[in-house]
Amino acid sequence: NSSSSTGMKGCLIITDIDRFKKVNDIYGHQAGDEALKLFAEVLRENARESDIVARYGGEEFVVLCRDCSLQDALKQAERMRMVLQSRPLACLKGTSLTASFGVTEVLPSDTCEVVIQRADEALFRAKESGRNRVLYTAVDGKPKTVQVSQPTRKETASWLSWFSGQKEEPI
Repeated sequence: NSSSSTGMKGCLIITDIDRFKKVNDIYGHQAGDEALKLFAEVLRENARESDIVARYGGEEFVVLCRDCSLQDALKQAERMRMVLQSRPLACLKGTSLTASFGVTEVLPSDTCEVVIQRADEALFRAKESGRNRVLYTAVDGKPKTVQVSQPTRKETASWLSWFSGQKEEPI
């Protein structure tokens, strides 16, 4: 059992660039790399100092927001979305990127798998409903079945324990 008590409330934002493959196909991989760097910069600039912004894989990033309400996390994600779409990129010949965002709360009783599944389900719905938007999955909602990558038990111990501020030994 990889359950871990966070001991603290917070939110997880998961996001990725819309149609990133098209960026690489049209403008090249070097432009794609520049776009990823800008995306990370926008996320970091619009996150709180106490948040953790991390690349989750490919063009997907997560923002861990400890001691943050769902409403505040949604506002933060919306600000990130708006800043990104309003910033033209030289590497994309003056066009800008858009991104989709999935948000969920982190409860003390949550496991990594449950939190990621809820956030990923919201991201999936954001993509399916037209992209370039912020959606959330409520903690009591019934998420759709979405394929999510399962973190190892060692990863579970490392990132979820951050919400409580306690170090946890990998299992």
